[in-house]
Amino acid sequence: MKKKLLEPSIFLGVFMIVGLIYSFGLFSLTQDEMVDRFFLKHDPHEKIIIIGVDDNSLNAIGRWPWSRKVFADIIPDLQSARVIGFDINFAEPAADVIEGSQSGDDSLAKALEASKVPVVMPVELRKDGLVSVKPLDIFSSHARLGFANAIMDSDGVVRYADAKLGNYTSIAAVLSDVGEATTTPLESPYRIDYVGGANTFPTISLVDVYHHKIPSRIFDGATVLIGSTANDLHDFLGTPFGMMPGVEVIANNIHTLESGNFISKMPLGIGLLIIFILDLLCAVVISKIKRFNIISLVLVSEFVLIILSSFVLFHFHIIFPLFYALLGFALTNAFMLSYHYIKEASEKRFIRSTFQYYLSGDVIEELVQNPEKLRLGGSRRNVTILFSDVRDFTTISESMTPEDLTSFMSSYFTIVSDIVMDGKGVIDKYIGDAIMAFWGAPLDNPTHPEDTCRVALDMISKLESHNKVLKEKNLPVIHIGIGINTGEVIVGNMGSLKRFNYTIVGDNVNFTSRLEGLTKQYGVTCIISESTKDAIKSAADLYTRELDEVLVKGKKTPKKIFELMKMPTDENILSRFRSFDEGRKLYIEGRFEDAIKKFEEANKEGDDKASKIFIERCRNLVVNPPENWTGIYEFKTK
Repeated sequence: MKKKLLEPSIFLGVFMIVGLIYSFGLFSLTQDEMVDRFFLKHDPHEKIIIIGVDDNSLNAIGRWPWSRKVFADIIPDLQSARVIGFDINFAEPAADVIEGSQSGDDSLAKALEASKVPVVMPVELRKDGLVSVKPLDIFSSHARLGFANAIMDSDGVVRYADAKLGNYTSIAAVLSDVGEATTTPLESPYRIDYVGGANTFPTISLVDVYHHKIPSRIFDGATVLIGSTANDLHDFLGTPFGMMPGVEVIANNIHTLESGNFISKMPLGIGLLIIFILDLLCAVVISKIKRFNIISLVLVSEFVLIILSSFVLFHFHIIFPLFYALLGFALTNAFMLSYHYIKEASEKRFIRSTFQYYLSGDVIEELVQNPEKLRLGGSRRNVTILFSDVRDFTTISESMTPEDLTSFMSSYFTIVSDIVMDGKGVIDKYIGDAIMAFWGAPLDNPTHPEDTCRVALDMISKLESHNKVLKEKNLPVIHIGIGINTGEVIVGNMGSLKRFNYTIVGDNVNFTSRLEGLTKQYGVTCIISESTKDAIKSAADLYTRELDEVLVKGKKTPKKIFELMKMPTDENILSRFRSFDEGRKLYIEGRFEDAIKKFEEANKEGDDKASKIFIERCRNLVVNPPENWTGIYEFKTK
């Protein structure tokens, strides 16, 4: 139960961390830097013209600061404009005296008084909202005032602007008249909708206006801004598009206010909900999908979706919490993938440690790569089971010391175990001198009955070679009996919570053990069930002969049993087996004397133990005829 709650806990923990970071506005600068990349250059909707104090003007008019009569002389040429805005401070009296007693200040003041077009001049405010720098009274009495303070983030970029500070309105708001419209609500601060980098707005050199080279119609209905653009005057600010003159920042600010394109942050609740959904999708994908290439495709698609959605929303003037969404995406991926990596590593260690002594290396690696094929805890599967037991083991064990017997059996078990594992079988357990194995689990194997039968025959063949070595060493030879059965069992980890084995249980397991025991009764090496016989009927290299129909101890239903062997190539052997089959038919019909003749034909060379058993059984039945003969032989012992 705790493991089931671990993945949801990881997901919720990550979401809570990201949610708190988002709610408290941590890493807001990183969020803003990401959003900066979404700005695209576009044409402003408003007619905004900049008259720049540029390098050409400085070279032509002279070193800065100029006489204020220069600005007085250009105002008459701007009378077709909608409004004129200065981004130049006129806070100190000029030192120049022109035409006797008239200074440049007087000229500018008269020009301001005579202008039919509203003129706006800047003031600078302190943090407490009081004025620190403002135009001379002779100017401010003929001009509107607006603060020109720029909000600069810690990275030196101006992204936001205030519409109001204390009792003052920003110069951009005054120029756009938005600041005076009480019905227009403004966020403060609001994000400036930049239309492009430097020189996006039409810019005219001031010296050209001063020399009357620019027709007045150029300024018809325009918002005209006068400010420095020369590099030597150092009035540049950082923006999402790079450095640009401060007067252009004001122009972008005016564009934002006049167009109404206020870029609003997504509401916190909606942002959190979207982040929750995105993180949940990551967690579910990593948790439920096992194939890495599909996980990668889905996660990359989600990443691209986050970026594209943020971009689209931005151009609908909505700021999506991109950084926080990507942070949640990255942390969810990192923690969930790390957990699954650790979990899978543990799962692989478990698989290797559990099956290293029971499965071949190839099968183990297939399970490691596809652990879903291993259903732990028990599942119903159709398998083929093999029981093998050493004949006369008691006699062998009594002839050896414990140390010699251990070595003797180890060499035997090594041979048969390698054959089982090389044949894709699972060694369930060793029981004294017996071995139990099965095929068809944990991996699906559609040919498990044939594989089991071939392994059994290979065991018999290899054991014959091993016995030759044993004879040379004057050691006892090994004879085995093998029982094979195909049927449904429960397979999985069985045992206690602290100690368990991967094994199979069920009635078919018990029946297989009985088949192995019957090999002694019929004098054959390998007996298979009817279900196995039916499953291998298309295998050309495998041959079976029906031995009997028996009722084993503890069972109520009779079962047919078959001897398994390689396909005989000697016609004499096949002839003997046909005689045996004919004797079996006569035996079932109750014609015991006729049956004896056929069994004697089958045993004419004197080495078919099964025929000898039936000869003896028929002779007893001739002397003691049964009342209700069915041909079924019942065993009273196991």
